[in-house]
Amino acid sequence: SANMATFSHPIPVSPFAIANEAAAQFHESDARAVLYGKTPTDIENMARPFISVPGEFDQTGGVAGWAMGQEDLETKNPLIWGTVTRARKVGRALRKHKEPMEALESVLGKDVSLIIRGKLTQIVQGASGGFDRGVLTFEDGKRTIHVVNQNENMIVWDVDIARPVAMAPDGIGYVNQKGQALSNADLEEGDKVYVVGVRADARLRTDAYLKEAFLTGLKNVGYYGKYVPIENLT
Repeated sequence: SANMATFSHPIPVSPFAIANEAAAQFHESDARAVLYGKTPTDIENMARPFISVPGEFDQTGGVAGWAMGQEDLETKNPLIWGTVTRARKVGRALRKHKEPMEALESVLGKDVSLIIRGKLTQIVQGASGGFDRGVLTFEDGKRTIHVVNQNENMIVWDVDIARPVAMAPDGIGYVNQKGQALSNADLEEGDKVYVVGVRADARLRTDAYLKEAFLTGLKNVGYYGKYVPIENLT
């Protein structure tokens, strides 16, 4: 969602460009648009109908926005620093360790937790309104969980617990026994993976604008409660 990044409100979102996959190949069938709006929500409301056009975008589009320069970086502090460095450290650890959770914990420490190590037993996935939406079900013989996504994984439910076990903005992701990170699109029924949760940066949890944006996203997948940090849930 365009309003769930730390730079989404201190940096002007416009002009905001979107293009379909054909545009990347410079095909005659390319579809492109440049949108102008005051807020990321304005852009969302305009971009989603574009992306939903059959035969042109088909629910997929590349985007560019939030143009910023050195002064913006120095005075508005729009970014969370060190994320690429941390990702590279995680990648090196996953290649080094045979056990994926040991690898993740060696870099992320208490910021990472195992939600379940289980088999993917069902995928219910579709697209509407410019969003990929779905539910993935994992089982380990004792527990069953559902990971609910709207483009990204938004919330995790355990069928035996009357509350979520993880929710956005905390990260919810997958890694297999080989140490490969996987997206929802990579998974197939029968795959055995680690479903892990990662604490979000403090800014994503405490900034009033971002908190409201994530709560709105959670309402879109049926959760109307308050945000609870993953370390208080798992």
